[in-house]
This record gives sequence, structure tokens and C-alpha cells, in this order.
Amino acid sequence: MFGISSGQIFLCFHIAAVTVCAIRVLYRQRNTGTAFAWLMVLFVFPLFGVAAYLLVGEARLGMARAKRVEQMNAFYRQFAERHFQNEDLDTDNKMRRRYQGIANVAASVTGLAASNNNAMQLLTQTDEILEAMLADIQSARQTCALAFYIIEPQGRIQTLLAAVRDAAQRGVECTILADAVGSSAFFGSEWEDNLKAAGVRIVPALPVGVLKTFFSRSDLRN
Repeated sequence: MFGISSGQIFLCFHIAAVTVCAIRVLYRQRNTGTAFAWLMVLFVFPLFGVAAYLLVGEARLGMARAKRVEQMNAFYRQFAERHFQNEDLDTDNKMRRRYQGIANVAASVTGLAASNNNAMQLLTQTDEILEAMLADIQSARQTCALAFYIIEPQGRIQTLLAAVRDAAQRGVECTILADAVGSSAFFGSEWEDNLKAAGVRIVPALPVGVLKTFFSRSDLRN
């Protein structure tokens, strides 16, 4: 009987772990360059590559958040089935070609396909984006919902926040959704307190604790 050495056990374990991770890389990583880089790390660095991939290789929402995402997508699908009739959809592809890619992504993720009798404008300059947002906030009568990755309460952003505060004071239902990490300078500031005092609902998106910051990738939050 030949005994199995600890080195052989380690080698078998390493091969099995690398194989499993390699399959996940090929299945989960859509970018070819990223997938190739991770495969190189996995095969060149024993155990370290496996540990590194398990820690930062994939974006994870967690079971609770993943369940909420599925519930949200199910709500969108049910809403589309109930309120979007076939005659309202852009079945004749009247939309300009430059917008069709965005519309297809939205339809595949949320089930909300592009519909007729709507207008769309892509804004690329910061000033025109802010001006358009200010105009919409100032003309809002019922609801005003804003989502941000980064809120830095300075410069023209303060003008925008003041417009939201004024809208809430005149009876508009206002809600701000902001990333808990990207907008950390906003949370806990005087602006957050002032907006809440005016009746604005402020919701931090994807809050993380101290320990989770070491095991999550902040570059994937947006």
C-alpha cells in the first residue's frame, strides 16, 4: 500500500479548486480580457489566486439583496403585462437606431419595452443635464424621484438640492436614492438634515458595514 503524502493532497485540492474557479470565470466573466487575466492568476499562483477570486472576482449582492432584485424585476414584468398593450409598443421599430440598443437592454432586464408616443433625449454635458433636472424639479406637481451614485453637496449640486427642498415644501412628494458609499459626503451633512426637515425621503442604497468594505468591490456598485 502506498501512502498519500501531504503534498499530493495539496496538489489535488489545488487542482480541484482551480478547476471550479476556472469554470466560474468562464461562466460569469463576460469580458474576454478579464476572464483571461483571472485564468492566468488561478493557474500561476497556487491557492492565492483561488482566494483572490473568491474575495473580489465577482460582484455579490448577498441572498437578501438578490431576492429583492428578483422581486423588483418581477414587479416590473407584472406591470408591463398589465399596462402595456401591444398597440402601445414600438413594434414597427420607429425608434432611431442609436437608441435601440438601450431599449433592448431595458426590455430584457425589466420587461419594459419601448413604447410609442414618448420622447427621449440623451444629454452628455454636465450643465445641460443639471439644467434639465432643475427644470423638471421646479415644474413637478406630484412626485419627484431622483437616483444618484455620487452626491457632493457643493457647487451647482447645492442649487439642485435646494430645488428639491423647495418642491417638497410646496407639497411635492420627493425621494432621493443615493449610494451609501459614493454619497458618503452627503449622508450626515447639513443638507441631508435640511432636506429631511422639508419632508424629502432620503434612502441610502446598498449600505455596507466596516467588515464588508474589505470583501466588496466599490467599483462595481454603480
